[in-house]
Amino acid sequence: MAVIWGPFGQPSDAASSDAQHGKIVVANVSGKSGAGSVSVCTLAHGCTTNLRNSNIYEVDAVALANSGDCWASARDIAGSALLIYFRGCTGSGRTATHFQKVYPGGLDIDKNGNLISISEFDKRLYVYHGCNPSCRLVGGPFALQGTPFYGHVNKPSTLFAVGDPEHEQVDMYSYAPSSITYKYSFDEGLGPSNDVEGVAFNPR
Repeated sequence: MAVIWGPFGQPSDAASSDAQHGKIVVANVSGKSGAGSVSVCTLAHGCTTNLRNSNIYEVDAVALANSGDCWASARDIAGSALLIYFRGCTGSGRTATHFQKVYPGGLDIDKNGNLISISEFDKRLYVYHGCNPSCRLVGGPFALQGTPFYGHVNKPSTLFAVGDPEHEQVDMYSYAPSSITYKYSFDEGLGPSNDVEGVAFNPR
């Protein structure tokens, strides 16, 4: 299988509030010169800025707030999960404190500005506030099914959809920052060996 490279590395995730007209942030799991990074891009001008942090070895996911701040769900060289905060999606970033996630996984932001963070191998969901760089846990850890990695809330932040590659399906949960409840799963149109790593809502 061919490896696809972007201008600054191998993309693993992307986030935007308005991809057509605004900023798009791209997580590069690894960079052309080694460690992963976060690229800042637009459709009009491509990827013009690349953000690095000395603690990052790989970047798995990225989130972008309406304020213009962004976060990278990353791993250090020992494989430990960490969260890097980039104020205004600029600079070298700061490692978030009071961040409890054990394993790497996807990120999203709910309508209240809470950061939703998946921990893959222990199948947990954490909900934080702040993380700029100090995090405050407002919900979780909540148990998820399968082997979750990427997930997203709908626009009113009442539903959370998670890709479940272990069962080749999408798992749906009711969502509130203080609680989640499994509702159902679906696999329509997904044949054998179609691993479902991610899922998104329209509208976001």
